[in-house]
Amino acid sequence: MMGATTERGMGPPIALKPGDVVAYDTQDCVVDSETTHTSPSVSWVEWELNPGSVERRLTLVLVGERLFGGQPARVAGRPGDETVAGEGVTFTLRRHGKADVRTARASGPVAFDRVEFWHYTSEAGRLVIICRSHGSERSVSLVPTSEAALQVYSV
Repeated sequence: MMGATTERGMGPPIALKPGDVVAYDTQDCVVDSETTHTSPSVSWVEWELNPGSVERRLTLVLVGERLFGGQPARVAGRPGDETVAGEGVTFTLRRHGKADVRTARASGPVAFDRVEFWHYTSEAGRLVIICRSHGSERSVSLVPTSEAALQVYSV
């Protein structure tokens, strides 16, 4: 990876910030944003990684101390249904609520929002998160990953 000087040590919780350069799943990326979701029942952090292609963004999500990797998803079913399906897998509703959201980017002001969310899990430990805010909806399909798949570099 060009420009990489030293690897930064990491430990739970993972600390990434916009502008960090990382290698994830064999791809060099820049952290475009860090979005923190906070609710009384669960909190999680999403990092959007840019591997240099607008068409293919990657997402890392830390829920508690579990790290997931994923990307936008299409699911069959509606938020709040007991089960939804996606990518040939059935997911069961585990959590539903509202969360305060804080998004930081490398440039520009920090944005604040509030979303309604649904967390669905599969028997294999996969996770689908659906968030709705201001009439728009977004779904992310996540698979468990580990810190070993991620290298953070100082530049």
